[in-house]
Amino acid sequence: MFFLVVIFLSPFTGFLSAGIGSMLSDVLSGYAFYAVPTFLIKGLCAMTAGILYRFLTQHTQLKSSLCFALSGIIAEIIMISGYFMTDFLKALLFSGTTAKQMLSLAYTSGLASIVPNLIQASAGIILGVLLLPFLLKVPELSTTETLSSKSVKVSHSTTKGEHLI
Repeated sequence: MFFLVVIFLSPFTGFLSAGIGSMLSDVLSGYAFYAVPTFLIKGLCAMTAGILYRFLTQHTQLKSSLCFALSGIIAEIIMISGYFMTDFLKALLFSGTTAKQMLSLAYTSGLASIVPNLIQASAGIILGVLLLPFLLKVPELSTTETLSSKSVKVSHSTTKGEHLI
């Protein structure tokens, strides 16, 4: 779901929010080993999705939902590959068996992470595609640096005694 954040903010902000949030989730749920890889993997996914979405919306005539889905698919390939490599290396480094058994275990461990990550990726893309049209209609979101790299000036009016912070 962090793909929605990166669309309405910047790719760098998306990198930080996805990376830090997902990393904290790993630490707090007992998967501290995955904290650093998760920060990098989820951060790269969000940043990639943001950059691709902006590129597609600016340089093609595709609908925003299709741009979202395509950028999400590419970004999720990064996630699935990243966790495959993480699980492969974890099993390779910590298995303590013979070289042949180590490689077999590492490969099997990496493969085991693909299905859950595919489910997670699919759910995120589907929910994002369903929510995006509604979020694009929210005036507060559409007046920020949204959907493209162009800045939009937002004018604020105040009434007597009202202060903007």
